[in-house]
Amino acid sequence: FKGLFDERMVVYDCFDKYTGYAVNTPEDSVQTTSRERELVAQADVVFAVSPQLASYLGQYHPKVFVVPNGVDAQYFSTKQKGNEAIAELGGVPRPRIGYAGVISNKLDFELLNYVAENNPSWSLIFVGPEDISPKLREDMRLLQALKTHDNVYFLGNKHPRDLPMYIGNFDVAIMPLLQDSRTEYSSPNKFYEYCACGKPIVSVPTPSIQDHRELY
Repeated sequence: FKGLFDERMVVYDCFDKYTGYAVNTPEDSVQTTSRERELVAQADVVFAVSPQLASYLGQYHPKVFVVPNGVDAQYFSTKQKGNEAIAELGGVPRPRIGYAGVISNKLDFELLNYVAENNPSWSLIFVGPEDISPKLREDMRLLQALKTHDNVYFLGNKHPRDLPMYIGNFDVAIMPLLQDSRTEYSSPNKFYEYCACGKPIVSVPTPSIQDHRELY
């Protein structure tokens, strides 16, 4: 589409390493890589969400800048206070171990099942929509297994404006990400949301948040 809109410049803003998506076939990955390189070559400037992604894209463009995710810290820190009366959580015992975000194949469901099974006194809470391709049968199986635990609560999708209230009801916020090429290059927005709410964070080690170890 370059040149069709009389644009003055082209900016490529990249927030993921798309070839790492599990639903991609080898042929899809090759095609995605080829198309992305073509797009990068046409861009006047490239923004990447993490240093790792910037390093990867820097192979194909001389002007790549890191612009990590962020959060409206004032909004999240203000709205999460004094919200202990969410009806859905009224009967959920503490400690509440919570995750807020899309429930996708980026999560380590095997790890989550282990945590739920071996810590029956912990309440694991998930706030967000489910988005898993039916092609990923093992992930679907593990997700369904997770739902069978009595101490696991799936609250479904919520309006973004209400997320601070739900996070505010967590005792600990978690980032149970599957460690693969996607998390290696990502900058999870939920990390910044959790921080803005002042919650302790437990995360698998991911490169993009290693510089913030004092915060989680």
